[in-house]
Amino acid sequence: MRMKHCKLTVIFNVLMLVSSCSEEPAISSPSDSNPWGRIEAFDLYVAAPEDVLDLIEAPSEITEWHFFGVAAQSILAWLADAGLSPSRFSELSPSRWIHLAGHVVIVPSKEAVLAIKAQKRLRFYRILGRWEANETQQSPAYFPSAGLAQWFAGSGLPDSYLKLIERLVYSENGLSFFADVSLLVGLADSAQEEKAILRLLSRRHTVIARLKISNPSNLKSVVDYWEEGRRRSELHPLLESIIDGDGADWIDVAHLLPPTPRRVLNRFPVLQDGRRGRFPDASWTAFNFFKGLPTDLYTDSPNLLGYLHNHYHQVGEGKATQFGDLIVLKKEGNENPIHICNYVADQFVYSKHGPEPTEPWAIRRMNEVLGLYFGEGETPVIERWHLRH
Repeated sequence: MRMKHCKLTVIFNVLMLVSSCSEEPAISSPSDSNPWGRIEAFDLYVAAPEDVLDLIEAPSEITEWHFFGVAAQSILAWLADAGLSPSRFSELSPSRWIHLAGHVVIVPSKEAVLAIKAQKRLRFYRILGRWEANETQQSPAYFPSAGLAQWFAGSGLPDSYLKLIERLVYSENGLSFFADVSLLVGLADSAQEEKAILRLLSRRHTVIARLKISNPSNLKSVVDYWEEGRRRSELHPLLESIIDGDGADWIDVAHLLPPTPRRVLNRFPVLQDGRRGRFPDASWTAFNFFKGLPTDLYTDSPNLLGYLHNHYHQVGEGKATQFGDLIVLKKEGNENPIHICNYVADQFVYSKHGPEPTEPWAIRRMNEVLGLYFGEGETPVIERWHLRH
């Protein structure tokens, strides 16, 4: 979603809106013998606060598909593969295309957009997502494939919106995606409904993870795991008090994170976070996991790989992944990372997807992260890097 131009002196509301949370936890690691202890997780959806939504330009009601530097034959082949024939939808005929310098724009009808079947939509929108001008195809709304109802719940929008979304959702690798924002905006009959649409599209799936401590004999190994990269004995009294106490035998994993991730967890960026002219992205988030004073390092920083090799060492095969280790994701044959996050425990990582203020810092399941960055048939290259001490 495109952000409005604004001065960096305005301060966002730092709160997020929690619109739904699972009532029962999923027990991720039922055994107390894991080095991190026993993890339980609640699914959670967070939405951007009003101050963030106010900075987002309302999407157009007109759907546009942009193609850059490709021949007309390729575009026609992609349309045909999507089940879209110019003989059926006359607006898709080359004579109706808008030709700019090295750039073609197609304005499909609502009927044409709705005619695309889910699997064909996935393939076609992957192609459109190559170009930044196709903003919603490049960065669609997403949620677990079985979670559409929970993602939509509490939006305040009529069921007609849900029915339309159900026709336009496409899925891959356990995630569902929605990109046809213009069609949703076309249903809105008030500014209030437009704001509700933006709030819905900002909703992100995260988890609240908690550590269960029920075996005193395992306390030392649990403390050792969670104190990695920090001053020794920092957490021992806290975890010991949970075992010795008569109350809850668990603690929110948020309290076990270092100060920087603990401060921003489940929060959307504030404008103060962009005071250096850009907002934190995945790499900034990962490399500053243990830092009290953040380092300005971003995914496109020219010194990114040099910093990685100078300050971290790669974890070898057969070695355990430790708390805070970098998980570096790459495409085959490409040395540049496409995403970096931090290992928390079990199947959970701490991450931020991109620099957009509509992307929160969150704890997520690793398989969900992989589903965002790798398509069907792609083999992820996963590297683990440990901070040098």
